[in-house]
Amino acid sequence: MDAIPCYGASVRKASRILTRIYDETLAPSGLNLTQFSIAYLLARHGSATITDLAAWMDTDKTAMGRNLAPMERDGFISIQPGKDRRSREVTLTTTGRVKYKKAASLWRQAQKQVEKLIGEQPAAKLRSILQLVATKAGAHQ
Repeated sequence: MDAIPCYGASVRKASRILTRIYDETLAPSGLNLTQFSIAYLLARHGSATITDLAAWMDTDKTAMGRNLAPMERDGFISIQPGKDRRSREVTLTTTGRVKYKKAASLWRQAQKQVEKLIGEQPAAKLRSILQLVATKAGAHQ
């Protein structure tokens, strides 16, 4: 099958494939790639507002709320009123920290799978290029 000569189509197709690899590898932890990314940010920062999480992941607050809902329901995160009452502060619970640690090990396995699939250096170059695109595109919004 012919590939569409389009950057956007190529990135979307690759994104679906890579997301599938990560989601399947992370499945035993109970987290998917999006939830793992949220847990990573919370583990790194200790806590964050929903607005901050949405900004860091370049999504809107409504979508972030939908991503957080199952994590809160399953006891992985706690969402409490923020300092100014209009914001809400998100933290990992003890259960969430345990899930995150298990998921981090599985995430490293997924990273290795991607490196094995396309090669270690191409994988590193891909990550650099995608980070460049995100940085440059973010500056133009």
